[in-house]
Amino acid sequence: MKFNKYIHIFFDRFSPKVTSAQSSRDEPSNGNQIINHPQLNNAEIIFNGSNNILYCETPDIIIKNCTLKFDGDNSIIFLSKSRFPYKTEILMHNDSVVYIGRDNFFNGVLRMITSEQKNIIIGDSGLFSFGCWIRTADPHLVYSSKTKTRINPSRSVLIGDHVWIGQNVIVLKGSRVGSGAIVGAGSVVSGKILSSNGAHGGNPAKLIKSDVFFLGTSVHPYTDKQTQASEKYEHDDYIYEQVVSEKISLDYIDRKLSPHISLELKLDFLKKTLSQRKKNRFFLSESKPNKPKASSKDRD
Repeated sequence: MKFNKYIHIFFDRFSPKVTSAQSSRDEPSNGNQIINHPQLNNAEIIFNGSNNILYCETPDIIIKNCTLKFDGDNSIIFLSKSRFPYKTEILMHNDSVVYIGRDNFFNGVLRMITSEQKNIIIGDSGLFSFGCWIRTADPHLVYSSKTKTRINPSRSVLIGDHVWIGQNVIVLKGSRVGSGAIVGAGSVVSGKILSSNGAHGGNPAKLIKSDVFFLGTSVHPYTDKQTQASEKYEHDDYIYEQVVSEKISLDYIDRKLSPHISLELKLDFLKKTLSQRKKNRFFLSESKPNKPKASSKDRD
């Protein structure tokens, strides 16, 4: 609870209270761009840096109850078309990308901070509950007391397609959540790979059950009849598998979004490559710790 309180205070320090701002519809200065102006509902877009881009795939995108803030230079927020309002508090620093795919549902405000030229990639059709955070840095410097070298580099984050992020989940630097994954309420994902079609939970988050999938339908209003009808779902729409020809890795995405690449090329990559939407593009298998190699004595 103390950590949650701290990060809310941290964000409030650097982000003004959101209001409906007609000024956000004006053409920004200092090389900043808004491509396809979104509809603002108690929301604000702030450019404090230069040469940043807010790209909306369609002009009917709605941003609700939040602030998109560029606090650095040469960054991109890419909002894909969606049936649902964007409730995403985003704080961008230098040379970073936040990409959000189509038709993600935000029950509360999803808060994101990009730091140290790293990126946040979110696929399509995700469910995000209340009080969720994603960040790419710790954000303070940590060193080894023995070697005096830094031990906490910032890293990008990937959330795949059709992922369910439960209430008060915190996703930290370097985390990769595969398509079809479930992350239980209160979990902390700390730089790990969470497998596709797995239910994960805890601090740090661990695999609880594999070979599961979920539907986005809410059971809150269900009666006995609906409960009985939901006992079986015969389709495999949300079962993901390894298909090498479809895979897009976070490492590959990071290379294409390198700080040394122009904003125009980055935007072209986001529009063309991440918009192909092949089903198994973000499939991830469970990461397993490397076992120490047996010595010749052990093998004998």
